[in-house]
Amino acid sequence: TQSTWGDLSFIMFKRRSENYRREDPVAEDKVDAQEARNDTARRCVRQLRHSDVLCRDWVHMTEALEQLARLATLESLLPGEERKDQIKGRNVEGTLWDQDTNQDAIRILVEEAKVNLCLRLLQEYKNFMRSYKKEQTVANAAQENDMTIAEVEGRLTTFEESMGLLLRHALEHVETVQLTDLPLVIKHVAEVLATCLLDSGRSYGENLPRLQETQVLFYLLSLLRCNEKLDESALMEWILENHLFDLLVHHLHIHHNWYDQEVLLVAAQCLAKIADSDTFRTHPDRFFRSEEYKRWCLNLKNLFVSNLISQRPECRREVRPLLDLFDKLQRELR
Repeated sequence: TQSTWGDLSFIMFKRRSENYRREDPVAEDKVDAQEARNDTARRCVRQLRHSDVLCRDWVHMTEALEQLARLATLESLLPGEERKDQIKGRNVEGTLWDQDTNQDAIRILVEEAKVNLCLRLLQEYKNFMRSYKKEQTVANAAQENDMTIAEVEGRLTTFEESMGLLLRHALEHVETVQLTDLPLVIKHVAEVLATCLLDSGRSYGENLPRLQETQVLFYLLSLLRCNEKLDESALMEWILENHLFDLLVHHLHIHHNWYDQEVLLVAAQCLAKIADSDTFRTHPDRFFRSEEYKRWCLNLKNLFVSNLISQRPECRREVRPLLDLFDKLQRELR
């Protein structure tokens, strides 16, 4: 009998060991994969530094930037079960450190204090793209780096798309917004929209959703969603100093057909958030440079907002302050 129980114990132990050997490598592979991604992300983040656009260091930096953006995209696409395995114990809603989604690339970007650097690099890039020196600088960079003009222009596009993606994901978190140079964000958004108005004939093609002409709307909404944890009056003053409400109204009045419903909803939410602020409710006329801007704002109702609400009625509550503003302007402009 003792021998029989000993045999059974050995068999049971052997089966458990076999099961462990079958299951453990999977878990270890997931941990190893995550650690590898984190190591790569940290290495890429540490390669981000201030450089003049298209200098040799800047060109090399775009390679690290592209890889970092790909890692951030990969993490957002992780299957649900893998995310649950890796984030067991995290909150449904929380910070970058305890939320229920895995954004290690963005977390490392914040931990390494690179968000403001990214913002400055992106603003300098857009200033360069508006510069009269752009064509000559592109030609010089092609010669210095043994590249074609098309390859250099491809690096420029890669930089904008990759940096834009990283900054958008970073600003979705209030802890990042609180550490960010908010006046510079507002200035950058205003400059991009102003350039759109000056260059209305430009065609952006299929790249538009990934370019700053779209991404800045998401940046602005991220800031406005955090207004309760920021100094709202200061935020509104920065918006007023840069005429951002007027610029957004004018931009949407002319270019609303650039965007799909998702982006138009973001734009409408931005206007609604501003209209719902204490500063706007107290001094609405400060946000309109002239009666013409009020008419353009009211026209947005027929241009896309009404259709947006009819197609997505669940969004009515989110843009209610904008709908109330339309009603007020309609009475005022009769």
